[in-house]
Amino acid sequence: MNLTVKISFFCIAIVVLVSYQQALSINSAEQFGKPADTSPLVEKGWPPQVKEITYTTSADSTLQPALFYAPTTEKPVPLLVALHTWSADYTQTMSVPYAKWCIEKGWVFIHPNFRGPNRKPQATGSQLVVKDIISAVDYARRKAKVDSTRIYLVGASGGGYTSLLMAGRAADIWAGVSAWVPITDLKAWFYECVKAGRKYSKDIVKSCGGVPGAGPQVDLEYKKRSPITYLKNAVALPLDINAGITDGHTGSVPVSHSLRAFNLVAAEKDRICQADITYFVERAEVPAHLKKKLIDPSYGKKTPLFRRTSGKARVTLFDGGHEIVYQAALTWLAKQRKQQTAGPELCRGNYQSEQAAKNQLAAFARSYSSLPEWKARAKRIREGILRGAELLPAPGKCPLNPIIHSRRRYDGYTVENAAFESLPGFFVTGNLYRPLAGEAPFAAVLCPHGHFSEPNGGGRFRDDQQIRCAMLARMGAVVFSYDMVGWGESNQLSDYEFPRSHGKCQKAVALQTWNSIRVVDFLVSLEDVDPARIGVTGASGGGTQTFLLTAVDERIAVSVPVVMVSAHFFGGCICESGMPIHKSATHQTNNAEIAALAAPRPQLIISDGSDWTKNVPNVEFPYIRNVYRLYGAEALVENIHLQNEAHDYGPSKRLGAYKFFAKHLSLSLENVTKPDGSIDETAVVIEKPRTMHVFSPQHRRPAHAVRSYKEALW
Repeated sequence: MNLTVKISFFCIAIVVLVSYQQALSINSAEQFGKPADTSPLVEKGWPPQVKEITYTTSADSTLQPALFYAPTTEKPVPLLVALHTWSADYTQTMSVPYAKWCIEKGWVFIHPNFRGPNRKPQATGSQLVVKDIISAVDYARRKAKVDSTRIYLVGASGGGYTSLLMAGRAADIWAGVSAWVPITDLKAWFYECVKAGRKYSKDIVKSCGGVPGAGPQVDLEYKKRSPITYLKNAVALPLDINAGITDGHTGSVPVSHSLRAFNLVAAEKDRICQADITYFVERAEVPAHLKKKLIDPSYGKKTPLFRRTSGKARVTLFDGGHEIVYQAALTWLAKQRKQQTAGPELCRGNYQSEQAAKNQLAAFARSYSSLPEWKARAKRIREGILRGAELLPAPGKCPLNPIIHSRRRYDGYTVENAAFESLPGFFVTGNLYRPLAGEAPFAAVLCPHGHFSEPNGGGRFRDDQQIRCAMLARMGAVVFSYDMVGWGESNQLSDYEFPRSHGKCQKAVALQTWNSIRVVDFLVSLEDVDPARIGVTGASGGGTQTFLLTAVDERIAVSVPVVMVSAHFFGGCICESGMPIHKSATHQTNNAEIAALAAPRPQLIISDGSDWTKNVPNVEFPYIRNVYRLYGAEALVENIHLQNEAHDYGPSKRLGAYKFFAKHLSLSLENVTKPDGSIDETAVVIEKPRTMHVFSPQHRRPAHAVRSYKEALW
């Protein structure tokens, strides 16, 4: 892109290194000693401390390359995410000054590839790009001690373009974003490149699928990939936008892109009028009425000529062209801090009052007014849940290695004892119920249990749990009832504190959520299961598992959380609220809103009058229904409120669930209905726990089973 830089950064060998040092006041190259190796990176000028790594992106679960540096430190330090330019990739040496700054200052540094040069649909502001960069942040946070209040983003030219895109699309992550000579509107830049005869117009066409106006889908691509579409989301974000005043004349991006980007986040009184923007672009100088002497030593010889500030954003035009002044960018970023979300990150039990919960839902509702805005919020919440549970990115999926045996045949259904590996050596144990009538493929229903200890041993062995599973099987579903961590046969780990507890596993939320995700994998791996018809239901702690799984796994088609959806109660067990899934520096939510993440998939919320779900008809359900209304799917969400009932999964609650699953999973109520029209549960055989055990002297747990939580967790 004919990029120039503050000093001649494209010189070679020693001249390159010396000029970088002068520009950034970084110590001489001798501080790094002799190169540790002769890798291509070092030969290009990258410090040997910077290593090439790969990380798994949440975009498509592929391995993506990046350059990475992490200092050895016990205290959290800033993270700098630096982005390459339009036609380059992650090995671009123009980004060396960022790495040197981080090495000198003791910051973490990552330089992702985000699909390489911007000349293909997979790159150029795509959804893949957005998730690649977020996943790079997640990688750095896992591998180093990162101060979450000081995560910075910087880039120039194409990197400035992507920086502004990420400012709008992931504003919650950054403490500050510094974008230099950025492109903000791909459609406008296409025509500017065509007029000037620049090759980048061809790159844009390759990325967006055609020229502007070629069709609705092409025009949508231009819109989806342009920062101007999202910058309104960055109003509260510290944003530093810079351009050399001669850019567009001596460079490829007119300064109008930077000025208009500023206008999108500025208060109306602070915006730059169109007449002044035109003057800047055409004459490459500051209008007389805007001239003011500016002093900012961080710009060195590249004197700032014009600056406008509004709220947390500023735009600067300096004496230069299509370039970045590294010292100015990094000095500004170093001053920024992200305000921590007030209060602790763990929301446990009755975390807030009922009135506070109502006020919170009202505040949440004010944060969006359209389906796209809700989807953006939903994405942020979903990622906050997964990040809080340390499941973003997800662990690698090991082979399931299923164990299924001891089939029993009853009236209309069978029961088998089953287990599989959710993580290497960690077994999810349960019972598999299958219908005897009907033709495969069948719908499938996950049945997690709650913290109900009796009768019949509690958990999956309880009478009501067996009845629910058998009835759904008789109606035509394959059903898997499985143990919570530390309950039933989930007892392979040695560090339990007492029976039916999660022991010392403070990451029980993570392990149970992951187990549920793998239960879906297990069910869809069965030849007689229809992967498009997967449901889940549970009560109490099983209700928490129900709405958490539905929120993070789109394969769940129908959900029925029972006696658990509440805006003021967050769950009283570490398996529900022992990790920061509700509140962090990047998100805040409650269980009612997590349940809303099921939209627009069918959901039945069952509540009662004697526990924390007593307000559901007037508080939680209206909020959830309004989310469904945004999708035009209000009819797909229902609430059964049993004012005179208690905290259980009793007969009337089961009846509601049977009817809802029959309606939305195409199950047969006729199979379980008496001639008088009532539901008949009497055909279900209640088994003894020892009959239901997967592991026994005849069927021993595999020898490679892990024995402690430390071994089991990723």
